[in-house]
Amino acid sequence: MPLTPATKAILSRIRKLQPDNQEFIFYRGDSPLATVTFNRRLKKCCEDLGIEYRSSHKLRFSTASIMYKNGMEDTELQKLLGHKSVKTTQVYTNIMDMTIVHDLEKMKQATLGIKKKTDNSFNK
Repeated sequence: MPLTPATKAILSRIRKLQPDNQEFIFYRGDSPLATVTFNRRLKKCCEDLGIEYRSSHKLRFSTASIMYKNGMEDTELQKLLGHKSVKTTQVYTNIMDMTIVHDLEKMKQATLGIKKKTDNSFNK
């Protein structure tokens, strides 16, 4: 994943605080943080900063979506996400394709000034 120079500098400082040759950067003692603990801490940080919380899974999916929308191939995305099978990655990309279609429809409606019809048939 491409990183900004500032992000690289932060990660470099964190890496210096970690035990040698560790692949994780968030630790509790000698063990990497569990996902639930990481998300709990992330949520607290978001609340403190006054920004919308997104779980680690949503952040991962959002990053993959941006890369896919910008032309990254399924096989490249598979490697980045660490999927053993490209079929797993294609589940992501199929969802992304549906999201793109939905976003384009919303853009079209906004551009043409069309209000979305609501289905009130159950009220009749």
